[in-house]
Amino acid sequence: MAKESDKRMKILVAEDNKEISTLYNITLEQRDHQVTITNNGEECLQVYHRELQNVTLNTNPSDHVQPFDAVLLDYKMQKSMAWKLQKKYLQ
Repeated sequence: MAKESDKRMKILVAEDNKEISTLYNITLEQRDHQVTITNNGEECLQVYHRELQNVTLNTNPSDHVQPFDAVLLDYKMQKSMAWKLQKKYLQ
């Protein structure tokens, strides 16, 4: 059986509503996840790619390591809709 600490996730959140992003942050951190909050789609993509570069520099390229275990996207947000961001992540 997995220990509680084994379930810790690194989560990137793109949310332009301050109250909702605060709720995400509080709820996920209470469950011992590492949370990164961004305010819009462009910022989310920048953070994702920066972390991807950091992970890639420190691992074997054949390992296919991702910088985040989950990315939560606001369906309608400023500076990029979630479905457009999803396409960029998958490229």
